[in-house]
Amino acid sequence: MPTVYHTSLMATDAETNKYFSTPIGTLATPAVLTRATFDGTSALQIALGDETPDGSFAGADGGASGYSDMVANAGSYTDGDIAFCYDIDPAKHGRYVLASGTWVRTGPARPLYEDDNNHLNVVKNLNLLMQTFFDTGHPVAANDGAGPFVDKVAYPNVTDMTDHIMRLTMRAVDLSFSKTAKLGMHLQGQLSGVPRIGSGNSGDGAFPLVNAMNHTDILGKLGAGNAGIYAHNTVQYIADSGWVEVDIPFSASDTMWTMMLGNTDKDAHEGASYSQALHYIGTSADRLVGADLAKVNAYLCAFDWVTTPGTPGTNTPRPRTEMKGDIYVSKIEFLS
Repeated sequence: MPTVYHTSLMATDAETNKYFSTPIGTLATPAVLTRATFDGTSALQIALGDETPDGSFAGADGGASGYSDMVANAGSYTDGDIAFCYDIDPAKHGRYVLASGTWVRTGPARPLYEDDNNHLNVVKNLNLLMQTFFDTGHPVAANDGAGPFVDKVAYPNVTDMTDHIMRLTMRAVDLSFSKTAKLGMHLQGQLSGVPRIGSGNSGDGAFPLVNAMNHTDILGKLGAGNAGIYAHNTVQYIADSGWVEVDIPFSASDTMWTMMLGNTDKDAHEGASYSQALHYIGTSADRLVGADLAKVNAYLCAFDWVTTPGTPGTNTPRPRTEMKGDIYVSKIEFLS
């Protein structure tokens, strides 16, 4: 029988604040997620929508100053403007409208998400919904920014995860999506034995990172039809999935992973002249999940597979097919 060796229970603000996402307007300072109670269960809430606010306040200190920053900047906005506040306090986290110079909370923020354009040759409309780190001490986490990231570690600092299971207790409520939209778990880490290249990171060179998408059809397990990670969904709306345990196998089989690689400005084609902070590389699944890869982070993301690659290194405009509704996560476990 598998053994649970790590549990992240979304029962406290301190635990949910370890998770963050990248809604529109928060590329520089990713936004902490928040805790909500649904059907009597405390859970991390991922509220999905298509609204672009007039201002976003994520708090450069990891979310603690999100609300105070918004209040301090009220004079820069006019009545009727909308702000999204990503404060670590659930009572302050949400959507606000300016009325008579004062921000008034109207409910949860349901933002359009930023597109991660690092992998246009593999996926498009890649939205980062829920992310945290495995290792506080890894330089990639620290270099990304001490405030938003350094304390955002909820996963176990375990390197060899061969055949381990990441189990999410999830619920989809009033969730709509396109036929081609998918939910997947993305894993990223630094591969040993690969030299750092170029002049990034103050001359220390770019980190060689492997990015891979697991093939577990998470949306299917929540009720989209179990057609498979590459196939079209058989439905486009889930009223209420109930609480579902979704297992993500850290399998050593190449059939369970797609290597994401990167666009030409981030995949080390420039060799010695490379100046980025990291470069994307590929490897086999057994090295991905095994001891050769120092696990850095993993995140739940929404995306569409690419059949015709976009323009590498550019933010190519394309139709948005956002998921709308709520995804709740009440618990994440790791099993060996």
